[in-house]
Amino acid sequence: MPEKIALDIVNYSADYLLLAVKGNQPKLDNTVERNVPMNKIAVYDGDSYTAQEESHGR
Repeated sequence: MPEKIALDIVNYSADYLLLAVKGNQPKLDNTVERNVPMNKIAVYDGDSYTAQEESHGR
């Protein structure tokens, strides 16, 4: 399903940031922290949706 959402975004020439980093990916997490301007994203004045998943209990 994420692939369909991403394809729809591209097809509509929309501006979105789709980002999912798992806690067990520390190198990726550090890279995102260093390169994504979260201070600009956090004060975005348009529509937004955020989801944070909790543990699956495994």
